[in-house]
Formats: sequence, C-alpha cells, structure tokens
Amino acid sequence: MAGAIWGQVNLSGNRIKESIVTSAEQTMNVYKIDRIDHIFEENVYFSCAHQHVIAGAEKEILPLYDKDRNVYFTADCILDNREEVLALLKKENADITDGALAFLAYLTWGEEFVKRLVGIFSFAVYEKNKGEVLIYTDHTGSRCINYCKKEKAVMFSTTMGPLLEMLGKQQVSLSEKWLAACEAFRAPDMIIFPGLTPFEGIYQVEAGHYVKFTEKETIKTRYWNPAKEVKKIRLKSDDEYKQLFLDTFCDCVKSMLRSSGKTAMTLSSGLDSSAVACLAAPMLAEQGETLHTYTSVPLPDFVCEEGYALMNESAGPKLIAAKYPNVVNHFVSCEEKTAFSELERFVEYTELPGKSNANLVWLDDIYEQACKEGCKLVLKGQFGNSTISYGAILSLVYQRLLKLDISGAKAATTAFMRRRRVSKENVLRVAKGALKEKWLPDLSMVEESFVRQELFRKYGIKQEIRSMLKKGGGSLMDSENAHKNFMTEPRILQHLGMYDTKIGLAQGVIIRDPTKDKRLIELCMALPMECFVSDGIERRLVREFMEGIVPAEIRTDVGHRGLQSADFVFRLNKQWMKYKQEIICLLEDDRLYQMLDKNKLQALVARLKRAEAIEDKAMAQDVTVLVSLGLFLKKYSR
Repeated sequence: MAGAIWGQVNLSGNRIKESIVTSAEQTMNVYKIDRIDHIFEENVYFSCAHQHVIAGAEKEILPLYDKDRNVYFTADCILDNREEVLALLKKENADITDGALAFLAYLTWGEEFVKRLVGIFSFAVYEKNKGEVLIYTDHTGSRCINYCKKEKAVMFSTTMGPLLEMLGKQQVSLSEKWLAACEAFRAPDMIIFPGLTPFEGIYQVEAGHYVKFTEKETIKTRYWNPAKEVKKIRLKSDDEYKQLFLDTFCDCVKSMLRSSGKTAMTLSSGLDSSAVACLAAPMLAEQGETLHTYTSVPLPDFVCEEGYALMNESAGPKLIAAKYPNVVNHFVSCEEKTAFSELERFVEYTELPGKSNANLVWLDDIYEQACKEGCKLVLKGQFGNSTISYGAILSLVYQRLLKLDISGAKAATTAFMRRRRVSKENVLRVAKGALKEKWLPDLSMVEESFVRQELFRKYGIKQEIRSMLKKGGGSLMDSENAHKNFMTEPRILQHLGMYDTKIGLAQGVIIRDPTKDKRLIELCMALPMECFVSDGIERRLVREFMEGIVPAEIRTDVGHRGLQSADFVFRLNKQWMKYKQEIICLLEDDRLYQMLDKNKLQALVARLKRAEAIEDKAMAQDVTVLVSLGLFLKKYSR
C-alpha cells in the first residue's frame, strides 16, 4: 500500500478533539486518494489515505490494532523483499498485504524491525503499555514523514496539512532558518539543514532513521549507515564484478514491477534512465506487458542548437524502442504550460516554495499523462549519477594519489588521454580547477542571493554550505569518503523524498527509482573504484558492464549530455506579457521583505517593469523561485 499516513497520540492520556478527524482528512482533497481509514479512540488517532497503485492494495487494512499487545500501527509502504521477510517469519501466506506483513515484522522483531525490510515506507507505532510512539522512514527516505511534539502530544503526517490542522494553523509559524537556507542560492537544492522543514517545530525523519517519543524524551536513531557498515569486496575477475552488478541491478528493478495498472518510465537519452528502461522492458515483455516511456522535449518552435548540450533527447528513447518492441514512446512538450501557469498549483500540493520549477512543469505533466494512460507505477533513474553512472577519471587519479600510488595515477591518466584524445595540458587545467573548487568552494552563488545578509550570519548558512560542498561528493575529484557521502547525503535524500511522495500523491502514481535502491547503494560502496573507471572509460558500470543491454549509441556517446528544460526561457517568454503584471504584484508583496534584501528585490522588479521579455536563464530562475516563495508566504504566513 502506498499513500499517506497521519495521526496524534496524547501520551498524557488526554482525549483528542473529534473535530480534528474531519479537518485533517479534508486536507487530502488536493491529492488523488482512493479511500481513507482511521482509528480514533480517546487519546489515539491513526489514519491512512490509501492509493491502490500496487496489486492487492485494495485489500489493505490500515491502521491496525493488536488487542493482545495493545499496539497501534499505520503504514505507507511497499515492500520489495516480501519473500525474504515471509521466509524469516516462517509464514507461507503469500496473500498477506504489505502493511500487514510490516506489522507482523514489528511484532516479531521489535523496534529495529526495519533493518530487515527493503522497500519504500514510513511507519507509525504506538506501544500503549510502554507509553512509546515510534515513527520511521525507509533507508533512503523515499516516503517522507514529518513530526512534532507539543507538550505530551506526538503528531505525525506524510503531508503538512494534517499536522497544521492538529496543531492549529494560527499556532504554527514559518521557519526563518529553513527558508533563508533554501533561498540561499540558485541551485535546486532546498535542504541545507537536514531534518528541518519550512514550519517551525515540525521536523522530518531523516533517511535511514526512526524517532522514539516518550513523555520525557525524544530519541533519534540511525538504523542504516552503510558508509560505516559496508566493506570493500575483492573478486577474482572483472566478469565477476560485472555479474554481481547486473544481478543486483536486475533484482532492484524486478522487485519494483508490482503495478496494479500499466508501467511507465521517465526516459531521457542519458545513461541512467536508459539503463533502467533496458532492464525493465524485457522483464515486462515476459509478462506480456508494455513499458510506456515519457520524454520531455522542447516546444516545436524552439530552435535546438547542436553542441555538447543535447536539447532534444528523443533520439535515445527511439533507439530503446527499436531494440525492445514492447516499449512505447511518448514525447511530451507541455504546450501552453510554463512555470508561471503552474506555480500556484505546485505550491499547493508540494507545500514548498519550489526551486526546480522548470523541471517540475514537465515532470508533473508526464505523471498526469501516465496516470490517464492507466499507469500506476512510474520508474525513473534520477539517482544514477550517485550509483550506476558514477565515475570520473580525476576521482580515480585522486584516490590513487591519496594512497601514494603514483604510478597507478599516471597510468590511469595516460589511458584516459589516449582513449579520449585529450592533451596533458587540458587534463592538468581541469584537474587544477577541480582541486581548487574542492578546497575553496565557490560561494559566489550565495553572494548573488536575494536573502538578507543578516540571516546568513544569524544561522551560519554560508559556513554550512561551505562544509556541505567540501564534504559532499559528486565532483570531478572525489575521495572514497566523498563518494560514500554522495550516495547517502541526507539533504539530497530528503529533497527527493519530499517531491516523489507528494507528486505521486497528487497524480495518483507511485514513483520508484531502482538506482536509489539500498541494495544498489550498498553494492556501489563495496565495489572498487576501478569498476567505475578503468582503461580511460568513465561511468563504466553502464558503459561497459551493460554492453548488449543498453544500445551502443547511448552507452558510448561521450560527446553529448542532456540539457533538461532547454526551452525554459523561451517557454516563459511566450507567456511573459500575460503574467507580467501578476508577477510584479507578487514580488512587491511586503511579506517578501521579511526574508529578502529589499534593495535587490526592488531592483529586479524595476528591470521586470521595463522588460518586454525575460532576459536570460538567471533572471528566469530568479523570477520563478521568488514568485514561488511569494505564493508560499501568501498561503502560509500568519
């Protein structure tokens, strides 16, 4: 069962107001929910909004109550290792629903039962005899769950609506710290301080964690920390590494193919989504099913310039459809839609001041179209840069140098220069820039921010961003620890979990990413760096290990990289005059001055008043982000 959960437990024993039930459930009207069930008894209120997106979900009964042990339980979960869990529990009931199986696992193994589960989930448990409430999210935080504790009342919810109703809207203020950090720079990152949310006193359970509440204390526990737990593996041959990778990746994909309807996939011409599609397609073909792929393409009248940036990514999906006959391509141009036209609705269902507005336009449209096609499961490969397509030559060289393997570093560099036909001077120039960025992160993007400078100082935002950039991975020159951090970065996982959960709820689909599966993350941590880069070949897990699976034209293309939302500015300008005055009015709202530098904002507004069009991508990003913030403040400010 996937959907949303929420509830309240008064550990003092005080009765919960019955009016809360109705008001909390009404907040779910913005989402596509099949049914809502709840338990309401004196000091306990547990609720579950069901979406019938996987086979058998209509049979799910949640919340649950075990009378013998006096335990309440509710869940938003899809389990990917059902057979393994059933075997461990010595149960043969293959018809048991995911929620019921998870509850049985809790009753059998207790507090750390989640260590034995694989999948996406959030759980809430109330042990009445112990006076304890436990709230969990999955290993990668793919199903977000928020919580707060007010005096002796513990409240939780997938979405913010029920929490705000339970707390009383007028009693909840916005988190200045979260908002200032979110708006600190143009990058799409929203989470700078893990666990915080836009609402003061409301927190999100971090990936791989659970939180226990008693009357006297709140204890946060990290139950999954692969960076410390996973050890490197050493196999005898390259073929053994390849087989282990393919077996694991296939298991991740196969375990997710449990749709109650058709199966869809967001597909570009890149390595990650292509790899997922090329594994999923033959698996679905064996079941006589089709894989519907959806690809964002620019507007028909947009001029795509040829170069390294691939502005129209329709070629890759066509190659995959030619190789796998059960793949049906859908090319989505979202005509008449822009960030301007959709912003208010995005703020409504994400409950966030959005920063990825350009991409959210086509993602939202794809999920909507997929649902109309009868698809309930939408696959993607978004996290692949951290796992299956990770691997830059400079990271291999850097890691060898850290081990004082000078000859190994030289050999790796020579092989890369030979294969890619680049000069030593070019490699040294790029390496110098990567090293400088690693130790002296560029914070100019923060200096350009519209956020008031005193807020940066008040919350130490620049220092936090500098630390994040230095410790994080994903650069051209990562240490082994940086790569591990990249795969389990709590800020990224929290960001992805919020969007996947809420977009799925809004569009009536479940969004799954096999490249973010805990099993694949653990394997990628265990593999030696040479599996990712070797003999001058970068991103080797897909480029070499998936030979014969992913079309060669996609695997071997090192001269192009997809550019998402290439027509972003062009698209906005087609509707600029239609929305210009409304945008200016929103940007002149006094509420923005509480957060933003008044002089900078007024200077931007003055430019917009004179502008007959959006000038460039930077201005487009600034305008859409600031308007989204204005809409958010308008909706949630007291």
